[in-house]
Amino acid sequence: MNIYYIRTEYPHIGSHSGYRRLGSFMAARGHALCERIVPMVHDRKIIRSVWFDKTVESFVRRRRAPRAYHSNDFVVEWRALFDCLCAGTFDILHFLEAEHGAWFLPRLLKRLLGRRAPRMVMTFHQPTELLNTYLHDEVLSSLDAVILLSSEQRRALLGRVTAEKLWFIPHGVDTGYFVPHDAKIRKADA
Repeated sequence: MNIYYIRTEYPHIGSHSGYRRLGSFMAARGHALCERIVPMVHDRKIIRSVWFDKTVESFVRRRRAPRAYHSNDFVVEWRALFDCLCAGTFDILHFLEAEHGAWFLPRLLKRLLGRRAPRMVMTFHQPTELLNTYLHDEVLSSLDAVILLSSEQRRALLGRVTAEKLWFIPHGVDTGYFVPHDAKIRKADA
């Protein structure tokens, strides 16, 4: 399976947890991967231009994008559009931080490619109380699956996405690296 995924590079997430581990996990299971990374830190702009930044911000605000969606998200979405249109071989397009990473691409690919578009998947992280501020029915309607990290998020999405498209998958950790403290002591004593 060919998977294209977009993730945000958070400076506080270590190399043994979070989405930095997803690529190696999926590759070990035989999947072909294409990863695009959105720098989260605002001083790490993909395109370093004040004019570009202001123009994009104005453009996305007029289209009611979530507050967290910024120029880096915009650039990565358009790169992904180009990759999907040119390569055209991706089975799945997964936005790992859907709250801010996907605003235009799911709808555009469905319109441009129709049934040939990759399956669109989004993972949401925010608690139910905040989640509604990030949801847009037109984006949600273009999805094939929504991954929830908390069963509580279901309340915010039911009625906006069919139940068959909602999947609860709790976050995983590298259990080879993260072990209980007692286990580390036992290994050291052995």
